[in-house]
Amino acid sequence: MESVQDFFVVQPTIVTERLVLRPISMQDAPEIFAYCSREEVTRFVIFATHQSIADTEAFIASIVGNDEKGMVWVIVLKDTNTVIGTIGCHRVDIANKKLEIGYALSNDFWNQGITTEALLGLIKTIFEQTTINRIEALAKIANTASTAVMKKAGMQFEGVLREYALIKGHLETMNLYTILRSDLK
Repeated sequence: MESVQDFFVVQPTIVTERLVLRPISMQDAPEIFAYCSREEVTRFVIFATHQSIADTEAFIASIVGNDEKGMVWVIVLKDTNTVIGTIGCHRVDIANKKLEIGYALSNDFWNQGITTEALLGLIKTIFEQTTINRIEALAKIANTASTAVMKKAGMQFEGVLREYALIKGHLETMNLYTILRSDLK
């Protein structure tokens, strides 16, 4: 299986103005559980609301060391060293030089530009440190906040993918946004 590991020799730590994006670890479980246990946070993501810390630990265990899952970073506030979200690369297609990005953020930090800042930091790092040419992101039609983040990060709307993904037992129609290496020039 192809993975983003083939592009990054070592998963980088990414520093932005207010954030540090660092590789996820099992020690992050309590802080991730704090927001992944909230239905308002998991409403639009592909994973179910975490019912216990064991759910969060299983989620992290499924990612760490699994090249097929791509790479996941925790979003950490620089000032407080608090984990407030995750962002990651998956569905890596080396042959076609593309991948998909997904993210989740604690609702305590919504509407502050944090997800946009994290997304911009990851996009910049991918284009600077890899040969990836196309980055994609998907959002359920009703997830207007995520769509706004993609637009603010310079991603362009490419279309609607009808009944594209089975998420939590429902076929979901998704908006597709992309950014190309040439878009940053």
